[in-house]
Amino acid sequence: MRPLLIKLAKFLMISLGMAYQCFREKPPFLILMYHRVNNSVCKEISVKEDDFRWQMAYLNRKGYEVVTLDQALRMDAKERKRTKTVVLTFDDGYRDFYTNARPELDKYGYPALVYLVPGFIETNNTFWWDKDLGESPLMDWRQILSLSEGGLTYFGSHTMTHPDFDRIGRVEAEEELRSSRAVLQEKLGADIRHFAYPRGIVGHVREVGTVYDTAAAIFDGYYGAGSRAADCRLRLKRLPVQRSDGRLLFAARLRGWLEPEGWVKTLLGRH
Repeated sequence: MRPLLIKLAKFLMISLGMAYQCFREKPPFLILMYHRVNNSVCKEISVKEDDFRWQMAYLNRKGYEVVTLDQALRMDAKERKRTKTVVLTFDDGYRDFYTNARPELDKYGYPALVYLVPGFIETNNTFWWDKDLGESPLMDWRQILSLSEGGLTYFGSHTMTHPDFDRIGRVEAEEELRSSRAVLQEKLGADIRHFAYPRGIVGHVREVGTVYDTAAAIFDGYYGAGSRAADCRLRLKRLPVQRSDGRLLFAARLRGWLEPEGWVKTLLGRH
């Protein structure tokens, strides 16, 4: 019943979202946020495999240009007006990115940014939201390295142990930021410049800016240009693609018609 209610609530938001699009400035590009692509995990963060295949085909069919985050940020105003630009991101580094998502992305040559939590990789640690599942099945270092060498997958940090950034102090935040980057750079032999706030909760922005070039939020972020262009790189807005989105609501999300969802969740203090 709950998934149906969530889907119904989203459909009811569409008319308000459509009206809002008439008055706002068009975003320069969109950053989509995924977590899992897995039929057997019935959670909002886990998109069905058939839906994911349809979504990637939809991007291709509708002429969206899928680029890296750096490419999107480098685009000038003329380039942005000519294209419908999308950046794909995946949080936490679940194993089903390797088994289910990446093969589908390869069909279209789509790049993807995966934010990793190195303190959980090749351990028995389980994310709190996976306690009912009993495990958090993440990619191992061998899989991560093979993806890195493939060229279309690049990696960012999601802190060392995924704490809530609004509930820790500055010293702990700095340790989470720096230790994660150090481990990832040592393991991957690459410069780690991108960061995603755990649960999309923005915090310790100054500390983040001393370690990373960009930082991704969710609903309380900014799009990559316009009046917020100066500070948006440390608070990039992402659109979460959820299991209840399916197909029609995915298309609505790309058009900005589900923008009211963010207003409601921000008002309720949920991310």
